[in-house]
Amino acid sequence: MAVLGSILLNRTLKQFLDCQDLESGKGVELTEKIRDSAGDSMGVILKSISSTDDPHGEILIDICAQEAKDELLDELLGSLDDDTTLTRDIARQVLTKSSNISSTRLFKRLHETDVSKAQIIEFLELQNRLLKPEEIISNAIKLDQDHAGQLFKLIEGTEIAINLSALSFQPVKITNADLKIGLLRYLSNLELEKVAVHIGKFLADKNKIIAMEALKSLNGLKVEFDGSILLPYLETLVDEERKMALEILNRQANPELVVRLVPWMTGKHEWLREALAKLVAKHVNQANLEEFLQRLDQEDWEGKDLAVKSLQKFLQVCLINMLSHEFGQGFPQPLMFSNHPGNEPYYEFRIGLSV
Repeated sequence: MAVLGSILLNRTLKQFLDCQDLESGKGVELTEKIRDSAGDSMGVILKSISSTDDPHGEILIDICAQEAKDELLDELLGSLDDDTTLTRDIARQVLTKSSNISSTRLFKRLHETDVSKAQIIEFLELQNRLLKPEEIISNAIKLDQDHAGQLFKLIEGTEIAINLSALSFQPVKITNADLKIGLLRYLSNLELEKVAVHIGKFLADKNKIIAMEALKSLNGLKVEFDGSILLPYLETLVDEERKMALEILNRQANPELVVRLVPWMTGKHEWLREALAKLVAKHVNQANLEEFLQRLDQEDWEGKDLAVKSLQKFLQVCLINMLSHEFGQGFPQPLMFSNHPGNEPYYEFRIGLSV
């Protein structure tokens, strides 16, 4: 049957190429017959294009482009390296006009060794509008510097919203500094809370230019985010980096952050303990105080002692409204509570000296 189909297609192609009026009923009928056979006989049609001129060739190219599927991609890409200029040109035109070859297939071919990466990127650009940003990013970081830059530029033309939950990368494995900066600037323009987590990964970069760029990106975000993402990096940041990080943390701090500060309040750096103690003093309230103290009590005695000394400077007498809620027992010294006389029921929270 395959041989018979090939014979019939060759006969139809000959009649098509001999037809002088392709807009006539006969011409339209021949065109549709070729289109119906294109899925299984694309190679035959492609070869016939090289032996004809327009308008016949242009119609055949359009048919191939419209009917092309992923299975044809290898053949088309192989034709790009053909010794014959006309064959290469035909393959390029088909790929350029085709919207049926999936971007996923093109991305996969991008990392194979027997293709021109520049050509693959060129074809991806034709599908630019429908490319997923997370796919562009995940593929760009695997390429060499030049091709990574070419591919990453395509993110500017996509109309698809990024899916941050599908975005996964490790900055330490990205060796291209320009790509890191470009990625940070792209992420900083997204008005999504979770984008801060991805930006924060770059704060550990050994290249201080990248770390500062990450801080600038966080600083420029137009959405509120969980400031605790900064905490693991504060001890390693210095000078202007540290100053900016603390400014960002202060701006993003809220009562929900108070309990998360505890592990970083027990370390050896006094400047960090005091900076975080100020945040506790500012945002501690009836709802989070008990949990904060319970979490602090889980730390070792030495760390707890250091944290209390820092807190003492800012909470020597901090009046906390504790309406309808009494506690204070079960917390070892130096943490203690005492009733405070007054017209309204509230407690005076004192930080005592460790012994």
